[in-house]
Amino acid sequence: MSDSEHTSIESFCNLEFMTLRKEIEETKSRIYKTLSFGVFLIPGAQYIATMHNVQELSMAVPLLVIVVVLIHLAESAALMRCGRYIRLVIEPYLAQSGCQLKGWEAWLEESEDRRGVDRWMTIASYVLFLTYYFLSILFVYTAARTIFSEIWAIFLIIVYAVIGVAVLVYVVQQWPWVTRTTHPRS
Repeated sequence: MSDSEHTSIESFCNLEFMTLRKEIEETKSRIYKTLSFGVFLIPGAQYIATMHNVQELSMAVPLLVIVVVLIHLAESAALMRCGRYIRLVIEPYLAQSGCQLKGWEAWLEESEDRRGVDRWMTIASYVLFLTYYFLSILFVYTAARTIFSEIWAIFLIIVYAVIGVAVLVYVVQQWPWVTRTTHPRS
């Protein structure tokens, strides 16, 4: 390999790493904003619906919870893909190029403790949103009884419960339970 080809590959790798770093920063920012949005907007929307007697808004809050959860899941998956790419593509290339430094992802994998906070933070956010979802379903029941009838209220609760279970199953299947990148998910 000529010096110019080596410099070109090195420049490409550096550019790719910097691009991934920027993507990771932006993804972390979007995750924080999504969680903040959800933590405050969902109870806020329910408060407004209750205080101003806007029953229709109460019936939409569970859907808002689902949207926030799915956005959070998508952003978390994007972050995991960046880390996985760094671990499985960039770090091996650097090792083959003679770099003696251990890569970030390899370093993180040396100890489960290094990713523990991320794992617990994700679990806590999903538990919070699951709680929001089930509480919002109770408000749907109350609103539907006011607007429609007991039968329609029960029907809506069943519909929202089925939707909630379907989303929960999807989140559990998609959520990276193990944050290690040594064994890529299929």
